[in-house]
Amino acid sequence: VIILSNPGWAGGVVGIVANKLVERYHKPAILFNESEDGILRGSARSIEGLHITEAITTQKDILLGFGGHPMAAGMSLKKEDFPAFRRGLGKAIEKQLGDIVFEEPTLQIDAWLGLNDLNLDLADSLELLAPFGAGNPQLTLATRNVTLKSAITLGKTKEHLRLNVEDENGEIGSFLWWSGAGEELPPTETKFDIAYTLRATSFRGQRKVTLQFKEFRVTEEKQIKIRESKFDIRDMRLQSSTLNLQPSTLIWAEGPDRSAGVNRLDLTQADEFTIYTTPPSPAELRKALEIVQPKIVYVFAKPPAEQKPDEFLTYLAGLCKFVLNQRRGKTTISELAAASAARESAIQLGLEWLAAGGQLSVGIEDDNVQLSKETQEKNPYLQSELFIALRGVLNETTAYRKYFALSDNLSKLF
Repeated sequence: VIILSNPGWAGGVVGIVANKLVERYHKPAILFNESEDGILRGSARSIEGLHITEAITTQKDILLGFGGHPMAAGMSLKKEDFPAFRRGLGKAIEKQLGDIVFEEPTLQIDAWLGLNDLNLDLADSLELLAPFGAGNPQLTLATRNVTLKSAITLGKTKEHLRLNVEDENGEIGSFLWWSGAGEELPPTETKFDIAYTLRATSFRGQRKVTLQFKEFRVTEEKQIKIRESKFDIRDMRLQSSTLNLQPSTLIWAEGPDRSAGVNRLDLTQADEFTIYTTPPSPAELRKALEIVQPKIVYVFAKPPAEQKPDEFLTYLAGLCKFVLNQRRGKTTISELAAASAARESAIQLGLEWLAAGGQLSVGIEDDNVQLSKETQEKNPYLQSELFIALRGVLNETTAYRKYFALSDNLSKLF
């Protein structure tokens, strides 16, 4: 079992990271962050065959609180009790697993299909096998010898990808890879087998097939030529005016400084590019550079005023009110992020917090958002969890912007 604690970890991401550790090392993982009052709050993720909440229950005498289900749990304890918890839980897990030997997992393929076979009729047939869960997993389907045509970062969060692939018959398929950003992709000229699940989804009254990526296996490798983009970086962080720039220079500015240039949605190709507002994360910076393809980059890096979660949520609620009144509730995650000079993950969490508080209803499909004045029942517990996660994302944004502003080697940031 992996059990780690660090006061520098954001509370909103420890569960996500624990899940990644389970996927990578095939071991149960529990990660804690430490608050200023000396309390450790952790998230646990388990593996098949281990009821993690039962194991945690054996340590209830030293826990301040806990709860969960067989595959995930949350808990809190005093910092001084962490060593005892670690020892006790390790013994409880060892006792529960006994002599079970866990082999390196292999993916069982239930059927090999062509992309032209993936339709609503098949999705409806598979739905007859529902409900799906730990004892009745969705069927894993696969297609042979596809090639990657494109990998697009979804607007919902910067962690997800949409993979567009082509099979040997020229059919195109689109696969959602949750938390796929940053993972290794097959080269674009390489053939590979792709495994996935299939289901029918509805958005704005339209039914469609949704394919969720599970794994890929390279079957034929080809030599790929990689060309790295080069640009000249000009440090302008001690300057306050852009008047000396060429009129053709594209200026990226958001938040309070948005009138100084254009936001991330209006970026276009330009030889000279000015980063006036400090980007909220490396992901937004990379995406901007991919769009602009500059030869010269001027870095002013003026950070927007730091927003606390309450201030951010108030501002987002104001944006939502405008969208409801002026745009029939239709907007996008990326539009709201650009208007807030924020990460898209912060917008996602903020919208979910507003919905959990009964202030509005939110429907999200990829980057598209549909807001409604119809409210749902309040969920204070979910609101509390979302608030902690949002605070973590905002703290990470602030830390990145401070690092960006103070770095003595700008080239490391690009």
